[in-house]
Amino acid sequence: MAFDFPANPTPGATYSPAGGPTYVWDGSAWAISAASVMPPNDGGEYVMVNGAWRLSRQSFDLAGKTTQTMAVPVWGPTQARLTCYGYFGGTVTSLLLRASVDGTTFPSGASDYSYSGFVHSTGTNAFQNQVATNNTHWLLTYGSDNVTVPSTIDVVVNLARNSAGNASMRSRGCSYNNAAAALFQTAFMEGYLNATNFPGTTPLKGLLWISSAAAAVSGKLTVDWLP
Repeated sequence: MAFDFPANPTPGATYSPAGGPTYVWDGSAWAISAASVMPPNDGGEYVMVNGAWRLSRQSFDLAGKTTQTMAVPVWGPTQARLTCYGYFGGTVTSLLLRASVDGTTFPSGASDYSYSGFVHSTGTNAFQNQVATNNTHWLLTYGSDNVTVPSTIDVVVNLARNSAGNASMRSRGCSYNNAAAALFQTAFMEGYLNATNFPGTTPLKGLLWISSAAAAVSGKLTVDWLP
């Protein structure tokens, strides 16, 4: 599409066409503004799409934290992929996730989230079925109390909701519990929102990572925002 640049510009004049970058008249030609070329300097990773910067990845230091909020970028990703590792100092701790439809309120009612799946333990529990459960959160890992083995997650959340208002997630979470029945634990979960408590059908606007008990001694959470 051809842009309709202003006639008779003066040096320093700017022009910002819809769907394009900002141009500056340098006295002899229209040049793309340096501000349009450089992405925001906020620690996130950006990609240029159709002349506009999109936030594509964020990383968060988890040291000292029990929660971390992730605001969905305004450009409208349809999925979020979360990866994380964390050490929790020996207190039995599970990793959890909540969602928000307004970006600030994260419902935590007793039946707001549903999940089911299975877990494999190298201890005597071996394979166990996680029956469909309603809870205040999505469960990502079983409880860890080991100081040297990190808890890790790999989660995909569908931010777009269907006509009934449902959104869903699937996850793999690894943890270590010193109890002989547990030891290394790998949990595979699928879950969805109970839409009654999440009004409307607009996409999710926020996610909330939670440590159920202890603050992380160290760790990192990374989220990839996917179109």
